[in-house]
Amino acid sequence: VSEHSRYEADALGRLAGTTQWLTVVTFGDRAMADRECARVRGMHRRVTGTYETAGGPKPYSASDPDLLRWVHIAFTDSFLTTHRVWGGVIPGGEDAYVREWAIAGELVGVENPPRSVAELQRQLDDFRPVLTGSEVAARTVDFICNPPLPLPARPPYSVLFAGAVATMPTHYRSLLGLPQMSLAIMKPTVATMLGGMQLILGPQSPSMRNAQQRVSAL
Repeated sequence: VSEHSRYEADALGRLAGTTQWLTVVTFGDRAMADRECARVRGMHRRVTGTYETAGGPKPYSASDPDLLRWVHIAFTDSFLTTHRVWGGVIPGGEDAYVREWAIAGELVGVENPPRSVAELQRQLDDFRPVLTGSEVAARTVDFICNPPLPLPARPPYSVLFAGAVATMPTHYRSLLGLPQMSLAIMKPTVATMLGGMQLILGPQSPSMRNAQQRVSAL
């Protein structure tokens, strides 16, 4: 990310690229999802290099099966956890949610993605012994903690960021040097802010409405 992403120079542009993929695979039809995932796979093939470890330089590729798996299970668990805390019950259940994201994962090259919450947790646990901090990771975390936002946007961002950190397991927070925030303390404040945002934005996104209309017309 630090060598190939423009997140520091163009944070919103980098976020828009990821959001595009999420929106297409969530609300688009299969043909649209296939095209978007092919675009992402093409980008991944160009991302190669080396990084320093205690044992010396080590090559990396964004198409590496282990890296793809880690990214997939990390964001699946993040989305699932935050919805569990602030979104309520998932239609069809949490295992169904993990199974649906497994399809999206396979389209970008993830091999044998988890298809249940239990399997998701097992794969996360398998990665714990190899996760470590670094100066590059610390710089990235610092940027996410303090992005160059306009002054009016900083207070609400700080609340939402603190709420996200509060949902993280303790060992991940320690690894990243993040504070051990109490979810019980943060939950009411974040829930109030999310409720206000929903009132402003409406209960459904246009993408979701369009997808439901398309499915109803089949």
